Amino acid sequence: MSGDRPSRSGIPVLVELRADHAIARPVSLAQALRRFGLDLEQAHGALNDIKARHRVRLELYVCERSGPPDDFQEFGLDVRLVEAGSWSGFHDPRIMEAAPST
Repeated sequence: MSGDRPSRSGIPVLVELRADHAIARPVSLAQALRRFGLDLEQAHGALNDIKARHRVRLELYVCERSGPPDDFQEFGLDVRLVEAGSWSGFHDPRIMEAAPST
C-alpha cells in the first residue's frame, strides 16, 4: 500500500462507478478519487477496472470537502450508491436521500 493515502474522514460509502466508453480525462478522475480517500495505487487500480470491466465498486469517504459521489458524472460515469454509513456531524441531503433504506 502506498504511503500517500489522503485523509479517510467523512461518511464511508460504497459506490459502483460504470462507464460505457473510454474515460476522456483519466488523470483528472484519479485526482478526484484521491479526494475521496483513495491513494494513487488504488485510484490507478480503479481506472484499470473501469477500462477492463466497465465498472468498479469502491469504498469512498464523503465529506463536505470532497463533495458528493455524483461529481463523478462529470467524467461520463454512472454512479450508483450501494451502501452508506453515517456520521452525525455531517448532513448532506444529496447523500442521505440517496442512501438505501435499511
